[in-house]
Amino acid sequence: MVVEDEALIVLDLQNMLKNLGYDVSDPARSGAEALALATAERPELASVDTRIKGPIAGVEIARELGERRRPIRRNFFWGRVGFYKNR
Repeated sequence: MVVEDEALIVLDLQNMLKNLGYDVSDPARSGAEALALATAERPELASVDTRIKGPIAGVEIARELGERRRPIRRNFFWGRVGFYKNR
C-alpha cells in the first residue's frame, strides 16, 4: 500500500513495488483513506509519506499500521521528485 499525496511520487513508488513483485492497490491520499484501505485490504507492506497533508499525521498512520503488524517503509523526500532517501 502506498500512502502519499503527491501523484508523481505515487507512480514512482507503485512502479518500484511492482518491480519487486508486489501487487499494488490504488494509493491512499489521506490518513483516513489509508486506515480504511488497510482494514479492507490488509496489505503486506505500506510505504507511508510521513509528511502527508491532512488531520492524521503520517507518523500516526505508520504507528497504527505497525500496531496492525504491517511492515512499514518510511520515506523521506527532499526538494524535488526523483531525489529521495529511504530509511
